[in-house]
Amino acid sequence: MRIVFLILAGGGPEHISDELTQRETWARSSQQLHHAIWIRSGDKLSYEEVGRTLFVPCEEKELLTKSLIAIDWVLKNIDFDVIVRTNVSTFFHLNRLENALSCLRFNANSYGGYLQFKPKKTKNYYPIYFISGTGIFLGRESAKELCKMEQNEWQYIPDDIAISDFLASQVHLNITSIPRLTLSNHHFFLPHFFIRCKTSWNPSLASKRMRNLHVFFSTESIYRKIIIFLSIYWAEVMYSRKSPKASWNYSVRMWVEIRETTLNKRVRNGKKFKKKN
Repeated sequence: MRIVFLILAGGGPEHISDELTQRETWARSSQQLHHAIWIRSGDKLSYEEVGRTLFVPCEEKELLTKSLIAIDWVLKNIDFDVIVRTNVSTFFHLNRLENALSCLRFNANSYGGYLQFKPKKTKNYYPIYFISGTGIFLGRESAKELCKMEQNEWQYIPDDIAISDFLASQVHLNITSIPRLTLSNHHFFLPHFFIRCKTSWNPSLASKRMRNLHVFFSTESIYRKIIIFLSIYWAEVMYSRKSPKASWNYSVRMWVEIRETTLNKRVRNGKKFKKKN
């Protein structure tokens, strides 16, 4: 399975630090079957092969425009099976990811990711669920359809919600709920293929987590792996205790995690939800 990771880059010092960490860990080299490309704003569309950076002509904050231009460029220049549009604070284990997508029967007409659910009573323009921007997965046909999107119609809507709702309107495409580990919600580490490392109250944690995860997955010794696993687990315990209003926030995050994990499983089991309020 040939996977292309399109990683939204740019921003403040913590984003630069996270990007450098990705380049030194799970995305440190483009393999024969996998490509990691960082997307930045530029004066014109150009690809810097040495730095694996795609410059697109738009403002840094125009995430939807940046994503669509990059996806269209990949369609024209790289042979692939799956595109993953992601960000600099997410960690992937490539072999585990391949196996998971195969088990989920992810194909050319598939799209998906980790689904986030909104309360039905919300008054904003939100579908009942949308694909989290930490990882938007696109099969080849889904990527082609997405590039037909009229951006002006989605100008004031967050990029992940706009992409999710547009793809949901294409009846020949199939949504796939893809499991994700969110360390900042529950601080329980389990080996996984798709891990959200960001913590809003301490942006520096994403880089630390990705480096620790890389060491864990790269280690072959079972004994050393256990030691690293325990060190990661203990670090997460300490992070949870340092979190502002730790007890209350932790309870809320755990409730959200349990709710969304359960609803994601219902989607994977074929449960249908109404797409909009």
